[in-house]
Amino acid sequence: MVGFDEGGMERVRARMLRPAEDVGKRRGRGVRGERGAQRGQATCSDPFPDASPDAFPDVSPEAFPDPFDDPDTIAELEDRILVLSTHIEVAGHRLLQLVAEFDKRRGWELGGHASCAHWLAARAGLDRGTAR
Repeated sequence: MVGFDEGGMERVRARMLRPAEDVGKRRGRGVRGERGAQRGQATCSDPFPDASPDAFPDVSPEAFPDPFDDPDTIAELEDRILVLSTHIEVAGHRLLQLVAEFDKRRGWELGGHASCAHWLAARAGLDRGTAR
């Protein structure tokens, strides 16, 4: 293999197959990589140590409505979402057409901007990378 001298691959395999205890001792850490942890002792911290039991709402099945109770309203809601999504796509297309015309006519120069992307970043609030 390229990049390995004679016996190099065997040394890599030996390091990869070394037990976790050896790696932890060699680095001055316990088995789990925590400093000061005892060998063989699992160290797992609470991800929400300051959270009270009331911090998480009830997630019992009763907390969620059954979608089959009234399928007509769900279908209407779905239709409204799809129509709005279509409107957003059409508006995005129209926006790109307007920006292309603005760029073609070099309207961004009137404001003293270096490019249309700079103008979009400054005036329309787009990230410059997105504006490019």
